[in-house]
Amino acid sequence: MGTQVDDNATGVCVDSAGNVIVASYTTGGLDGNTNAGNRDMFLFKLSPPAPVSVSPASGAVRTDVTQTFTATYGDPSGATDIKTAYLLLNTTVSGANAGYMYYNRATGRLYLMNDAKTSWGAGSVVGAGGTALSNGQCVVYCAASSAAITGNNLTLNLNIAFESSFIGAKDIYEYVDDMGGLNSGWVKQGTVFVNAPPRSDSVTPNAGNVQTGATQTFTAKYSDQNGVTDIKNAYMLVNTSNTSTGGAYVYYNRATGKLYLRDDANTSWGAGSVLGAGGTTLTNSHCTVACALSGASTSGNALTLTLKMTFTATFTGARNIYGFADDNHGGNFGWENKGNLNIQTPAAPTTVSLNPASGTAPNGVTQTYTAIYSDTNGASDLKTAYLLFNTGVSSAGAVYMYYDRATNKLYLRDSANASWGTGSLVYAGGTTLTNSRCSVSCATSSSSASGSYLTLTLKITFTSAFAGAKNIYMDVIDNGGLTSGWVAKGTVSVN
Repeated sequence: MGTQVDDNATGVCVDSAGNVIVASYTTGGLDGNTNAGNRDMFLFKLSPPAPVSVSPASGAVRTDVTQTFTATYGDPSGATDIKTAYLLLNTTVSGANAGYMYYNRATGRLYLMNDAKTSWGAGSVVGAGGTALSNGQCVVYCAASSAAITGNNLTLNLNIAFESSFIGAKDIYEYVDDMGGLNSGWVKQGTVFVNAPPRSDSVTPNAGNVQTGATQTFTAKYSDQNGVTDIKNAYMLVNTSNTSTGGAYVYYNRATGKLYLRDDANTSWGAGSVLGAGGTTLTNSHCTVACALSGASTSGNALTLTLKMTFTATFTGARNIYGFADDNHGGNFGWENKGNLNIQTPAAPTTVSLNPASGTAPNGVTQTYTAIYSDTNGASDLKTAYLLFNTGVSSAGAVYMYYDRATNKLYLRDSANASWGTGSLVYAGGTTLTNSRCSVSCATSSSSASGSYLTLTLKITFTSAFAGAKNIYMDVIDNGGLTSGWVAKGTVSVN
């Protein structure tokens, strides 16, 4: 390339590559040739190399998958005049803590700047045989990357994965210089949002048995490293597989505070309902969601949904629980399996045993009866446990009592079979319940629950008015209203 033009220059032209050609005719020649009419020609470059484009130049870029950036650079003298091509992703034109890299066209090697902007390292060839380059912001997989020259253009296809610490809006800059030292300067080509997609963190319960017809509280948690306000929708699906058809499928729109339940035909979300006070009940053939009793809360990067769901009797069997969330930029981590449940038709509680189950009971003598009741959902699912002494299943003329598990109180039906009275706590400070046929000392009676079993130990004293052969019956009801029904468990002769 020339650096000056002789005063005797007589011809100037521009070639097809955009270069200025100056022809100089001198007596001595600038090259020292003294032949008369010697001609010296000088080539001056008209334009420096320039960035052409970067793709993608906008939108969301996920941290959990690799992204191919296609960066193109041009040189009016041909792509072989390009020396180095740079690509920079950062909030400003700064190579520190950035995705900052350059490609040496002659050697075919790519270099990535370290976090402190102190070293380019050894670099790596682009294409087969290349190795991965990494810093705290990104990893560039050189073996999966490529470089190509077409005419005046150099195109780099760079396979890049960003670290979760590099989230947020990042500007994209290109820079290119040529063999003669001309350069484009930094040119901004776009802005991408490096996005750590939101995730479904957990759902509880995530194992065990769930009964149809009984309301179950599900707590579903989601999080977004970009802040909870970046979460757009949070989904939960209960089904045999990751499909919305035939499932209990809901989603929550964080901005509107509304929950939606997919219809049976899997064609519509309906109008939805706000969560909390004022909410309505959403229903399909698989479940109902009591939105008024449900809620949503946020804290830091986390969104928590508390959903009151009741499965129908047709929605039984082994079911998986899936979670999914997307953000305002379209990012998502995909569906994640968060557990599995066994949805079953609830088993009715049962009466287990009575001791003694036979014998005599002299009137006026206190007898100890131990009655045991059971519920497969646990003793806490039992509501009331009954004990009846009579010639048949009738409350008239009977010794008839029931125990309320939640309050730990025992009640005895009055002589007229008209009232249960106020009852008494079953513990050391309890009182004695009486009617014309018996008395029950609650202070010396007891109750206990362990696992699936409820055990009542009752101190009963019969009167002479209740003499004769009597059958003994037990019944129990759970919190869902299921009952064992009256079951004959023994006999006693009161004399």
